[in-house]
Amino acid sequence: MKITDVQVRTIETEKVRSFGNALGTRLDTTEKGWTINIVEVFTDEGITGMVANDDTDLLTRQIICEQLRDVVIGEDPMAYGRLWRKMFGERRGWRHAQAKGEAIRAMSAIDAAVWDIIGKALNTPVYRLLGGYRNRVPCYASGGQYQSYSSHTEELRLLEAEVRQYMDMGFKAVKVRAGRDAVKDAERLKLVRDVIGQETSLMVDLNTCFSYLGGPPAAIKFIRALEAYNVYWFEDPLLMDDVSGMKQISDAVDTAIATGEAEQTIWGFRDLIATRAVDILLPDALMCGGVTEWVRIATMADAFRIPVAAHCVERVHVHCLAAVANALPVEIFCPREKGRIRYEQNPLLPGKDGLIEVPEAPGLGAEFDEDYIQAHLVA
Repeated sequence: MKITDVQVRTIETEKVRSFGNALGTRLDTTEKGWTINIVEVFTDEGITGMVANDDTDLLTRQIICEQLRDVVIGEDPMAYGRLWRKMFGERRGWRHAQAKGEAIRAMSAIDAAVWDIIGKALNTPVYRLLGGYRNRVPCYASGGQYQSYSSHTEELRLLEAEVRQYMDMGFKAVKVRAGRDAVKDAERLKLVRDVIGQETSLMVDLNTCFSYLGGPPAAIKFIRALEAYNVYWFEDPLLMDDVSGMKQISDAVDTAIATGEAEQTIWGFRDLIATRAVDILLPDALMCGGVTEWVRIATMADAFRIPVAAHCVERVHVHCLAAVANALPVEIFCPREKGRIRYEQNPLLPGKDGLIEVPEAPGLGAEFDEDYIQAHLVA
């Protein structure tokens, strides 16, 4: 089998509700909807690998179409290890000397689509090809953004309604954002804990805000103030390349510290793992180097008894997390924002027990809605 072409279609969904995190009043994506690259890798045997890369940009598309396309055409997708190294561009390859950036993100999407091809060619779901450790995966609803910009009372009302909806949808774990104000955020967490009870896991995402708001000392003080609400993990207190700062926080607080969603390659994760700077890793397969690299990162983490979760892109990560023994729940980002996943006919959501059944269809198991895609094409 040989790769014959790579194409990218970019869609933009309907405008979604306005929300933000500790870094700003609102997220850019909420002003225009979600921008999504649909990456397709074609072969001479009529098998096409497809993956949707959420919240991406046109630079990633440009790198795929103008650089990586010619690199992978003619290659055998079954030789995924060799293909990965060729895309990575070692030894006078196409890529400049930098080891991270949008080039890695672009090759991540192609690698994930290649795994979709491999699964379809072998009539096997990807998670079984990767190890098949389990066929049901826990998940969590990732939301709890700041929604009101003028009234804390209104903020609490909106947060309560959102979290109750997640409970009604069957989720047994919820993640909310924090980092703006310790007193008000404590009220937010108390409200969430009252709604979900003590049996439901609660994660808190700080969105790297303490890299700009006082560094490790401020983060430690803030986290200690919120630990009373039985938080499962605090995510991204700092930018994840601040390894020494992360370790300082991890060593000082009782709750697990998680990071890694924007880190790339096994070499980028090496110091976080070897120094035990954090307790939980969150590699993103469409950011870190693809499914191939995600599994390598998870395997290295397992050698240090460090668990891994993942960042968004549940269609890909449900397979990754089902394949390894050191996995934690998969993130379902903004699950009530239906427009984000309308390009799929069978979006992943939990059953009443809070678990996702891993798709048994060949490959990644996605069924794309071509009518929706065509109606929302922007490039």
